[in-house]
Amino acid sequence: MRLPRLIANFLTFCGNAFVHPLARILPRTPSLWAFGAPNGSFEGNSKYLYLWLSRRSSPISAVWITPDAALAARLRDRGLRATSRWSARGLLAAMRAGLYLVNDNSSDVNFSLANGARVFNLWHGVGLKNVLHGAQVGFSANLRRRARDPLHRIRNMRRLERPEWVLSTSPEMSSAFFARCFGVAASQAPALGYPRLDPQIDDDLKEYATSFDDYSLTEGRESKRSILYAPTLREFETGFLKAALPDIDTLSSALDAQGAVLFLKLHPKMPVEKGWLEDLPANIVALPSALDLYPILDRFSALVTDYSSLFFDFIAFKSAGVVLYTFDFDDYTTRERDLAWNYEEATAGIRANNFDELCDIVRDGRVFAAVDPDKLASLRSRFWGGDLGEPAASQRISDYLLAQQGLGR
Repeated sequence: MRLPRLIANFLTFCGNAFVHPLARILPRTPSLWAFGAPNGSFEGNSKYLYLWLSRRSSPISAVWITPDAALAARLRDRGLRATSRWSARGLLAAMRAGLYLVNDNSSDVNFSLANGARVFNLWHGVGLKNVLHGAQVGFSANLRRRARDPLHRIRNMRRLERPEWVLSTSPEMSSAFFARCFGVAASQAPALGYPRLDPQIDDDLKEYATSFDDYSLTEGRESKRSILYAPTLREFETGFLKAALPDIDTLSSALDAQGAVLFLKLHPKMPVEKGWLEDLPANIVALPSALDLYPILDRFSALVTDYSSLFFDFIAFKSAGVVLYTFDFDDYTTRERDLAWNYEEATAGIRANNFDELCDIVRDGRVFAAVDPDKLASLRSRFWGGDLGEPAASQRISDYLLAQQGLGR
């Protein structure tokens, strides 16, 4: 049951101001690693590192901690170690864990009890947009300004957290992006890769990961080429879908010209206009916003996106089928998020500046065109340190942290 906002804010403030400082004295177990994700979800880099570790012999004990008791029960039913955050076992695990592995900040596990544990922020985006301490526009920039008020700073301590490590994807990203945005030294941003892409090189992990979600909506259309439209979150924009896709019938006709189907995947926090997703044409399918795409990302022939880090995930192993639909570029970059790089230099594919251009690109098949190989190789080197390959990111992260925790292999 969700607490009234005033009570929840009061409890958060007390946890930050009083419990968090005291947690420093708790004895910690280096081999107990606590995993979590924002808002009680089961997704992202922490999910895939947790699943990878849980299926291997290791000196560590991996536990998933979540406010969602039903999720914890489902994981336990699968033979995994998991617990509800506010249960006795959850509190004890959070107090004892020597290492927190999170996607956003240590509140993914339990911020009040995090002080004294080592925090490895696995993050959830390669880095096209400035975030946290590097942001000059949007939520994070506003948060830092408000944090000049001591009471507000205490209330939002978790958002301003500087972890011991933040996961990076390449040496350039370590120094030029993650260190700057998280306020840490470049040496605290090891370039080890993203576990969420491990299913693309680990068939066993892919098969296992797909068993946690229902992917039936993406199946049964083998005769059609599939396009994924996955726009990034708009925190301030309302009526986004109406602006992005103003004429569904025209888009459907363009898809028919290529015998294609478009899968629409929105960010879980993206508001949807009432009734918009009802009665869609048969070749436009709305996927559940909470569906984890990473085990099946290679099923899609093409990706249409804008400022999302999903672009970098897609080109890490795909060499064709990228459309950058940036109809609201000026509004987004002045109101929502500022960009860490020059957009043209940091992306590749075909640019669609408005809806008509998008439909033309779909209709004539350019949506499936190969990406310029020289630009692709440059971006893979810059943002991923090269092509995906063995060992898996989870293996590299595990080896790194076992050494940091003094546990060997």
